[in-house]
Amino acid sequence: MRINNSTQTNVYNNYTKVNSMLSSTAQKLASAKRINSAADDAAGLAISAKMSSQLRGLNMSARNTEDAVSLVRTAEGAMQETDSILQRMNELAVQSSNGILSASDRSKLSDEFNQLRQEINDISSRTNFNNMNILDGSFSVQGTPRTAETEGIFVNSSMQPAANTAAMTQQTSFDTSQITNGQQAQFSMDLSNFSISGAGAGEQFQLSIGGETLALNLDAGQSYSSADLAQGIADSYQGQSVTLGGNSYSISAGTSGSGSGVLEFTLDNGGDAANNVAVSQQEIESYAASASASYVAADASSPVSGTAGGAISTMPVMVSEGVAYDSTGPQMTTYSFGGGSLGVGDVFRMNGRSFELVLPGGMVKTQGAAGIGVFEASSNEQILQAMRDAAVGEFGNTFNISTQGSEIKFVQKQSGVGETNASFRPAQQVNSSVQVDPGRLRAGDTITVNLTNRQGRQVSNTYTHAAGNGMREISAALTQGTSAKVSGNTMLFDDASASVDFTPTAAQQGSDMRIQSGATEGEQTAIGIRAMNSASLGLDNLDISTQDGASRAITATRSALEMVSDQRSTLGATQNRLESKISNIRQSAENLTAAESRISDADMAEQILNFTRYNIQNKVSTAMQAQANSMMPQNVLALLR
Repeated sequence: MRINNSTQTNVYNNYTKVNSMLSSTAQKLASAKRINSAADDAAGLAISAKMSSQLRGLNMSARNTEDAVSLVRTAEGAMQETDSILQRMNELAVQSSNGILSASDRSKLSDEFNQLRQEINDISSRTNFNNMNILDGSFSVQGTPRTAETEGIFVNSSMQPAANTAAMTQQTSFDTSQITNGQQAQFSMDLSNFSISGAGAGEQFQLSIGGETLALNLDAGQSYSSADLAQGIADSYQGQSVTLGGNSYSISAGTSGSGSGVLEFTLDNGGDAANNVAVSQQEIESYAASASASYVAADASSPVSGTAGGAISTMPVMVSEGVAYDSTGPQMTTYSFGGGSLGVGDVFRMNGRSFELVLPGGMVKTQGAAGIGVFEASSNEQILQAMRDAAVGEFGNTFNISTQGSEIKFVQKQSGVGETNASFRPAQQVNSSVQVDPGRLRAGDTITVNLTNRQGRQVSNTYTHAAGNGMREISAALTQGTSAKVSGNTMLFDDASASVDFTPTAAQQGSDMRIQSGATEGEQTAIGIRAMNSASLGLDNLDISTQDGASRAITATRSALEMVSDQRSTLGATQNRLESKISNIRQSAENLTAAESRISDADMAEQILNFTRYNIQNKVSTAMQAQANSMMPQNVLALLR
């Protein structure tokens, strides 16, 4: 038998464990906390500590935000009185603008006006929260930057053909100076513009060309299309010839591609090619210039217009100079520019090449062709000469190119080689408008209008706003040196592109008021309250003791009312935002409290159950410890006896 009380040792170990657990459970019950030391739950303790910090921060940020709501309410309440004062000041300005008042009457109104302005300054300087002035601009965070758009300054542009711009006509013929024997010249007169409905008895339709008059007697009550008129004149001159420029021409009727009537004039060589003569292009062009039509009464003494069955169109007869020959010679195309002046921005395009009229130093290359430098004062003749010089570089190998007056001609160097396909686009004129809202401007705001016309001339005008100024003063400054028209709040600039530069006044800027509205760094809400004194509201230097001064004060006080209303609106929105933020913070704190409780708080029912169990085990262990301590020594002593 060995003397070793192992039972006692075992009982003691269990006793120690139970006693420790009983002590821990008693501590949890006493503190109501599951975690009383890091040993209880190391990770849980770390998480609980962070949550507790965030929770305390949220609760404090909610208090901060509630203080901010109180500040906003204080400021908005003071501005409510400022609003009332401005309403009265505007009322006084309107009253003083009445022409029936005497100087003495206006003086009394002015006294009240000035006192009210001083009260606005008093409210601005004396409204405070926690001993801080809040309406003197100390917290004048401006929020959204002031721009031309936010202050009601807008620029609009529209495009339209430039005024007094030339139009281009094209005439294609053949170089008649190169007609040889065997060739027969023809040209035609297009009557598509003419028709007659219900002719009167004894009336005539007459065509005048080259000094000759061709007449068609009309049947009473009959109607005639252009084809009928052409055929009627041809029939009237069947077997006869008409002498133009000393040469005889036979007449026949035909129709154009669109079905309108055409009179064809053929140079009469008597059936013998040896009698052919050369007819110059200039001669045929002279027929076009002199061609006309008339619809005459029975006595052939005066034109009839709108009576006796109708009137003929007053548009001139168009002479087609598309001269055809049995064997065509070199083609000649003439482009004429009339009805106005060629100018900057006009584009002449031929065979895929564009020639744009631009200012010297601003040459434009369009599809491989150099632009033509043109001085603003250049005549059409000078411009066309410059165009010819440029065109020679592009088409000089194919055409002989020349100018005469307002015409430019392209003649094939070789018959049948080279075609002309040209178009003309008149310059587009930019018309601009600048709209200004005087009520949104503040004293010291600067507006600059920059104008550039088609000729490249630039004009810049600048206006600095002063309290009481309206559209009259604004437009006078911004339209200097221009022919602009003013309509309401809009300035209209013809033939000029416009841009606007806007520089807002350097308003008093204090350090921003930032509310710590969250539990972590950067969770801040800025509150901006602009200065509400007379200077910031544009009320300084107003004088309603004169009628003109009172009129300006009307605009100024309305502008000030709008600024105060804007600020009150902003503060109202800020207050709503802060109250929503408080509600959100409270909700977050509630959820965070519940989450932290689940980690750190003890489950009391569970801990009471554990305490009861460990208490019983502790008592049993104590009893067993006593038994173990007495049983083994007693047995050993018995052996010794």
